[in-house]
Parts: sequence; structure tokens; C-alpha cells
Amino acid sequence: MMIDDFQHYLTISIADQHLWCPSPFTCGERLFVAVAAWPHADFEGWRNASKLHLFEITSLEDSNAKAIWLKEFRFEGSIYGSLINPRIMRSGNEFHLFCSGVVDSIYYEIAHALVDLKADNAGTLSTLTIAGDGIPQGGQGPTNPAPVHCADGVWRMLFRVSTKVGGQRSLYAAQADDPASRWNLIGAEPIIQGDLEDPFVWQDGTKHKALVRDIGGTVSGFAWPTIGMMETDDWTQWRPAPKPHVSNRSIPQENGSIDVMYRLERPACLRWRGNTLMFFACLAKKDTNATIRVLALPAGNKGEG
Repeated sequence: MMIDDFQHYLTISIADQHLWCPSPFTCGERLFVAVAAWPHADFEGWRNASKLHLFEITSLEDSNAKAIWLKEFRFEGSIYGSLINPRIMRSGNEFHLFCSGVVDSIYYEIAHALVDLKADNAGTLSTLTIAGDGIPQGGQGPTNPAPVHCADGVWRMLFRVSTKVGGQRSLYAAQADDPASRWNLIGAEPIIQGDLEDPFVWQDGTKHKALVRDIGGTVSGFAWPTIGMMETDDWTQWRPAPKPHVSNRSIPQENGSIDVMYRLERPACLRWRGNTLMFFACLAKKDTNATIRVLALPAGNKGEG
């Protein structure tokens, strides 16, 4: 899956807001995207002012492509001053929200809620417990959850931990039979050595694959921040995918050009109505609003993975 194969499809934005952390999911034939958003005045405002919002993408026809804002998720009694990194997973008739809850603008926890997509009060957030001795203490995290409900019925998740505030980021894995109950660490070490974050996981046959922001080049092989792809057979050993380099900071624009973005992070992908879509959080220039960019493969090209 190379970004050069894709075309610009849609830009999602809110006036005077930064949008980040896209989480696409489907309900029947409908396509939704949950995002984090906070005021434009301060890009670092996600630390204390980020809220979660929901959009619906209504069309795959280029001339009619649009994203309609539906709601802001509201949670009664939430202990968190800021919410970021949403991931919404459908299981049967239930929608599970995983996200990062920010405590005191510095420390993060992974929170979970069963959410109602229509009600004003979306649900009740609770902090997930991840049991295991391998997670570093005193740093940042667990955060950046990337859950998946596997074919064997078990919930599994990649998540990020930093050894200290501002320190190197590592990815760990955990699993649970019930996403709202205690999770257990898979192994006692990071699933792959390297400075990695922003995982997005999906199942592909007997394997699981993940997009990551590869800061040190461990996955993609490049010595600057890129979007890389890795895979696993058993969740204990992860390796770079056969074609691990997905993107630098350059993505296709609406006019067909390929431009370098100031920041390109939080990758996600989805198959919808026979089409492969990719989602990124994008800051085109330092002083612009961050937006969500949606890219699509041309018809007939399914992409790798």
C-alpha cells in the first residue's frame, strides 16, 4: 500500500478548529469518522481542550463527496479534561469507543465506553486496566489505543507508552475477552524495538497488519518520520510488511499535485463499498488549521493489505 497509488478524495474540517486522529468505521452501508478537535489558537491545545466529534461521509462520487458533522460526544461525569485518539469499533449492535484521556495536561490513560451514536449523552467513560509487569512506570501512557476484535473472538490492542515525558515512544500489545474488563499484557517487552506511535490495526486473513508513525525508521527503513506498515502472525512477534514504506509527509492534493505537509500523522484505512480509503491527520503549514485528509485508490486498484 503506497501513497503514490492514491488520489485525493475529501478534506474534513471545522472552521477555526484543529482536527486530528481520524477513526473511520461503518454501520451497514454508512461510513462514519470520529475525530478529535480543539480551538485553532493553540496547536498544543489538545492537551487540555480536545473534544471528540462525529462525521458521516455521504458519497464516493467526487462531485458529491462531503462529510457532514453530526455531533460532539458528551460524557457525563468524565474525569478527563481532554479526550484524543478515538477509535470506535463495532461489535454486533454495540459501538465501543476507545480513546486517550488526558490528566493534568501531561499524563494519559486509555478510556473505554459503550457509545450511543444518537443520544446527547454518548455514554460513560471508564479507565481501562492493563495488567502486566512490562509497562514502564513514570512516563506517558498507556495511550494511543488501536483495538481490533479478532476472528477468534478475542479483543487485542496495540498502544503507546513513553519511558518518560517526552521520551522515546514504544508500542505494546494487550488482549481481553471483554473490552470493558481487565486487559492483559502480551509479553513483557515492546512488540518491536523503535520509536513508534499512532498504530492502526486490522485483520487480513490469518495475519494482523498495522499502520504506524515510524519516527526512527525501524519499520519503513527511512531515517525520518514516515508512515510504515508492519504485520504479525501471533501478536508476539511483529515485523515490517513486505512493502513497509507507505508515505513520507507528501500526499496527493485535490488538484492532483503531491505536496509536502508540515505534519502528517494518525494513519487509518478502511474498505467501504469495494473501495480502499486512507485517512490522515494533516497540518499543511504551521499556521493553518489541521484537517483530516481522505484518500482513495482509483477503481479496480485494491492495494496491498
